[in-house]
Amino acid sequence: MQRPTATTFQLRAEPAPWADGDRISLPAHALEALQAAAGASFRSSADPDHDQGHLYTFTLTAAGAPDRRVACGVRDFAHPDPTAVLVPPPLLAVLAPAPQTGPVLVDLTLTTFPKATGVQLRPMATASEPALAYLGIPDLRAVLEAHLRRHFTCLTAGTTLSVHAFVPGSMAMATVQFLVAELHPAWAATVVNTDVSVDVVPPTDDTAALEAMHAAHRAAEKARAPRSLALGAELGPLTVPPHAPVCITLENVVSHLPSLPPPEGTRVLVHCKVESGDANLFLHPWLRPTVHDNWGMAVSVGDKTLVVDVTDALEDAAWPSLFLAVEAAPILEPDGSHAAEQPPCVVRVRWELEAGNGARPMDVDNHVVDGDGDEHAGETKCETCSKWVPTGSLPLHQLHCQRNTVRCATCSTALSRPAAAHHVHCPAPDCGYTASAPGEAGKHAHWHHPPSAFTCPDCPDSATYPDLLGDYQTHRRSACPHRVAWCRFCRTHAAAGEGLVSAADRLNSGCRTPHAAACAARTVDCATCGRPVKRRDVPAHMAVHRHQRENRPPPLVVCANAVCGRPAARGPGARPSNALGLCAVCYGPLHSSRAPEGGVSEAAALLQRVVHRYFRQATNGCGEAGCTNPACASVTPADRFRPALKAARGDPTGTAVECMALARALVSGGTAWFCVPHADRVVARREVADELAGAHGWTSAWCLEALLVTEGAALADDGSDSDEEDVPSGVTPAARVEWATRAVEWLLKNAPTPATKN
Repeated sequence: MQRPTATTFQLRAEPAPWADGDRISLPAHALEALQAAAGASFRSSADPDHDQGHLYTFTLTAAGAPDRRVACGVRDFAHPDPTAVLVPPPLLAVLAPAPQTGPVLVDLTLTTFPKATGVQLRPMATASEPALAYLGIPDLRAVLEAHLRRHFTCLTAGTTLSVHAFVPGSMAMATVQFLVAELHPAWAATVVNTDVSVDVVPPTDDTAALEAMHAAHRAAEKARAPRSLALGAELGPLTVPPHAPVCITLENVVSHLPSLPPPEGTRVLVHCKVESGDANLFLHPWLRPTVHDNWGMAVSVGDKTLVVDVTDALEDAAWPSLFLAVEAAPILEPDGSHAAEQPPCVVRVRWELEAGNGARPMDVDNHVVDGDGDEHAGETKCETCSKWVPTGSLPLHQLHCQRNTVRCATCSTALSRPAAAHHVHCPAPDCGYTASAPGEAGKHAHWHHPPSAFTCPDCPDSATYPDLLGDYQTHRRSACPHRVAWCRFCRTHAAAGEGLVSAADRLNSGCRTPHAAACAARTVDCATCGRPVKRRDVPAHMAVHRHQRENRPPPLVVCANAVCGRPAARGPGARPSNALGLCAVCYGPLHSSRAPEGGVSEAAALLQRVVHRYFRQATNGCGEAGCTNPACASVTPADRFRPALKAARGDPTGTAVECMALARALVSGGTAWFCVPHADRVVARREVADELAGAHGWTSAWCLEALLVTEGAALADDGSDSDEEDVPSGVTPAARVEWATRAVEWLLKNAPTPATKN
């Protein structure tokens, strides 16, 4: 039974808790009705492997207003209210643009939409981002693909897309909004399992207004740009305005590492010298650091050193620099109120790098105690300050000490009167903290004992935290699903995602976030074999290809004739058909179908035929003009004549002896020097193969295979004539270079790595 083309429901539309996408949540009875009408089981549109014929797509039309319509997919059939449907707020705003006093009724019509072929997006300004904010996204195409794949089944012309993406220029996540200005081939179309041509048009057609927007965008980018601080340099004195933290880039941390990936325990140490006021430090690998987004923070009073382990951040050198935020901290009274005098915040900042588990040098106490005597001989301990002073000076010391020193009533610590004003014990139970500097008590109370609890700004329904330290920072750095993390699989920054990461994903794939685990499970087509491979398995899969390539046997056996470019045998493991290792053409003149006579063995008869052929070649030549065989009498020029035959041209006896030596060497597995016809490029093929083998390190067998494979394409347009005097091998110099170039390209893709490269 065919699925019907139209099945209609009328339900009450309610806003869905999710704001992204076009997928709605229907009650379970809608699925039952669709299955009964179609006679086929439902397959969720959220399944990335579904087929167009199994999609449930609907046209949502406002009841009584047929011009207000949108296309949508299905998220689930789990809405508990049988009379209502959950609709994402952006779609609901199209169906009911004005506030409604009563329920919003919508008609859902089961509709099959065509696949989208083209879409035109127009950027729009939002309350937090200008229209040109999308220019800061490095890979807009990848961001749009991921957003559409995750949230959308259909697109509707006239609706908006809200894309969440990381913008490196602002070092923060941004929500960029686009209007679907045009959609092809219809007013609504599906974007599942299809290639869509996306065109982003300017936000306005007014040239002057567009130029003003670009100027404002450049000015904002320049204003947001952080200051740079190189390793070993000092930045300061730096005045930090209140409520306007200064962002600093710790430049090129990766370039100072001894190796990549970085050693375990690689740490960045930021030293801040406070000359006036007070400051807080926050550090993050890729975001603009704040109290909510940081990998390390230092909020003590006065000079401070921030130490952060950045091994994970620099593991794959995805982000070569780090970001530091210096925030002006107000001076607080012990009760938490602001002090009357607030000096400006002036600091000096520098940083250093520790690669590996190297320990910083410890302070050494150089005080030497004489073990044979009393350390405090001739001294008396002051009862007021507990210091040892010479006995003769004790009365004068006690007068001064009683006038300027007091003891803490809580801990009995001796304090100078100016220091006693700032010596405050934290009143919180079980705290035990003691402040000793101006503003330290108030700052401790502000960070450790705030008047009210906190919740995560991105997880309003999560647990509450008593302060902004401890468990709250652990949640923001490692547990919050909305924290921004780097994904090495999709090569972008994205929200970590909800859910847990299995131990297998952590150990096998190095996934630290649910987003990374989901990306690792997606497949890509292998460029070598074309098979789909999970992203987490790509390194192992390519290692298999490399192993197979490096251990691939030679594809052929090169003819033993040094001037022949034909294979003696083709195929891995193939053997030549004759004992000399020659190709069929070179062995043809040596073949004899008659059995040897006079008790001569087959090997001796073959040796005689080889000697006769060498002798004829060395005395009479082959008669070919432009012969390049050095063991032939026809070779030109004359200075190349017979390098392997040392006998004079007119000495037949000496020539015969040397021909016998060459024949014996060939029969024993050596190289042959037989003339071959060169009009068919055979000689040129061998010459180029030997040149490639000598220059790049590949074996002659692989070089010859590459030349055979690429010969047709490289020499298809070669119009050279083998009879030309300047082209002795039948291949023009230009064609020879093209042939060698194509052969090298083929070898780089298919042959094992050469043993040596010159």
